[in-house]
Amino acid sequence: MTHYVQSVSGGIASAASAILGYQRGLSQSLVFADTTQEESDLYRFANEVAEQCKQPLIILRDGRDPWDVFVDEKYIGNSRIAPCSKHLKTKQVRRWLKTNAPDATLVLGMYRDEEDRLERAAKGWAPIPVISLLIEHHIFPGDARDIIERCGIRTPELYDNGFPHDNCGGACVRAGQGQWATLLERFPERYAHHEARMNWAMEQIGETAKPFLKITRNGVSEYLTLTQFREQVQAGTLKPKMYEMGGCGCFVDDLISRMAA
Repeated sequence: MTHYVQSVSGGIASAASAILGYQRGLSQSLVFADTTQEESDLYRFANEVAEQCKQPLIILRDGRDPWDVFVDEKYIGNSRIAPCSKHLKTKQVRRWLKTNAPDATLVLGMYRDEEDRLERAAKGWAPIPVISLLIEHHIFPGDARDIIERCGIRTPELYDNGFPHDNCGGACVRAGQGQWATLLERFPERYAHHEARMNWAMEQIGETAKPFLKITRNGVSEYLTLTQFREQVQAGTLKPKMYEMGGCGCFVDDLISRMAA
């Protein structure tokens, strides 16, 4: 009998996938790779999903947060390359699978219209088999919400605050201007924490450190630190592109195929 390992990220898609697996009677484990900078409500949500599935939530931690990883790697993550995803997510799950479920199939929460992401993930995770129950059962975002709500589980608070996913407390280096502007508006203390952490990381890395927020004005591109971004937004000299929200690319868009197990 095939055993499935559901990667529970704390978001709606992976939660619906885990519940769907339980409802289909699959033999499954639920693993959550914790970056240690998650929104507190994520833990409530993930644990309620695990209770619904009658499975323990297996939490995997490296012990560092993304800024620690950036300093150790001497590289600040961005939308193209994110060392935080490599070390805090992918490596943790790979290691757990190798030790605890070497013959299992990994299940990722990807919607029916994300087959291209699943194909990239499958190539990167090979030889570990990767599937999406949401794709197999033709589940779209609205359907996933219905699955969760029918179980009486309240969706994570970050979604209610305008964020596209429930990862890293809304402070993802893969995200764009819109997400960081939303963080500044809705959670200014959290923004201030990451602003200070970024300043620390850039000082530690030195002159090769490069911010991840890219701004183009009058055909000229420049990179802004979180301090510069905040100051310009608050001064009204920068109007953030709110449609640049970004999305979680962990497990797929972080050059998985080049990583060591």
